[in-house]
Amino acid sequence: MPKQKILTSLMEEFNLDDSNKPLLINIWLFHVSYRRKKIVDSSYVDLGMGMVHNELVRNVFLSKQEDCLEYLRKLKWKGTVRCSYCCSSDVWNDGFTPKGARKYQCQRCHRYFNDLTGTIFEHHHFPVEEMFYILKEMKVKSTNQISRELDRDYDSVLRFVHEV
Repeated sequence: MPKQKILTSLMEEFNLDDSNKPLLINIWLFHVSYRRKKIVDSSYVDLGMGMVHNELVRNVFLSKQEDCLEYLRKLKWKGTVRCSYCCSSDVWNDGFTPKGARKYQCQRCHRYFNDLTGTIFEHHHFPVEEMFYILKEMKVKSTNQISRELDRDYDSVLRFVHEV
């Protein structure tokens, strides 16, 4: 199969745009070199088409942090931000957390909260986009494979999967 057809089918299958084309080309080139040289390294994972470097998996298949947080905001707030403690809608935007979630301060009870407060994402050290990836893939991939793809400790990924 010609390289262009493979790239086009990958882009369609994973809903990728032209900005991901250089990464897909790198995946293809590595796939070809892997088949010729039989490269073995723990920083590579098998995607069913040969071994691919973890960084390429992260760049191509992980959602952007902003997209994940925006989706979470839409689900959680449904248009109106309310205090997680007293349900007041009188809140001020108070910056961002280290994970990129918006922080708020309630003007009624004066408590602070953020987009992740009260969700399964609240007390985890994984970046939000990695947690979304784990949620998406945990039904079809083993925890071991996910931990290798994300280059994370198996036990940490397993703990997150069990909490979900």
